[in-house]
Amino acid sequence: MVLTDIGKTVAQCWSEIPQHYLNTTLHEFVIMPDHVHGIIQIVDDTDVGTQNFVPLHVPQSHTQPQNAFQKIIPRSIGSIIRGFKIGVTK
Repeated sequence: MVLTDIGKTVAQCWSEIPQHYLNTTLHEFVIMPDHVHGIIQIVDDTDVGTQNFVPLHVPQSHTQPQNAFQKIIPRSIGSIIRGFKIGVTK
């Protein structure tokens, strides 16, 4: 594939992820016409928290759990992808 200027920006931002997130190692990635696929390994996750997922179906006898997905966890995969997308957009 011949990359456009935007594709080149995506490739550059991808390669710079470990400079911004020292706890990552990049593996294979491919830039598609309208999206990107890639593998990011978090190599030191001692300080990275996780969030519990809210189940899709909750029995009526149970109260609906509170959705706490509004918080960004530093150095998590979500924050890494968010930073990548911000860099590509700018």
